[in-house]
Amino acid sequence: MAMIKCPECEKMVSNMASSCPNCGYPIAKSASDGVVQVKLGMFQSTQGASIVSGGKTLWSGRTGQVAELKLERATNVQIKYQMGMFDAPGSCEGVIDPKKSKKWQVVSRPGLITMKLTLQPVDIFDAN
Repeated sequence: MAMIKCPECEKMVSNMASSCPNCGYPIAKSASDGVVQVKLGMFQSTQGASIVSGGKTLWSGRTGQVAELKLERATNVQIKYQMGMFDAPGSCEGVIDPKKSKKWQVVSRPGLITMKLTLQPVDIFDAN
């Protein structure tokens, strides 16, 4: 047994619990279903973003959104930010492993010409 943070209320709860005793979020299902969340940057914008693996788009949306992916095993992905009129393009590659973390975040830093993006496992998402 291990203590984990509830994905909903962030209180500590046993990973063996069927649901969080504080808010009722289903814990056992979320720990074993292979669903991971990827937050694409800090701020919501109109800039397009996508997650691609093996030439197949797994998710597409906007920066600042949280993508939910069902992955059975560690998966190589490429995260792409599409350039709009005032947006900077960028991309990064990484491995999302659902056994390592259920939450991942793309962190962006401005570069000279493009955004420098990195994919990192996190316990909780940074606030907007």
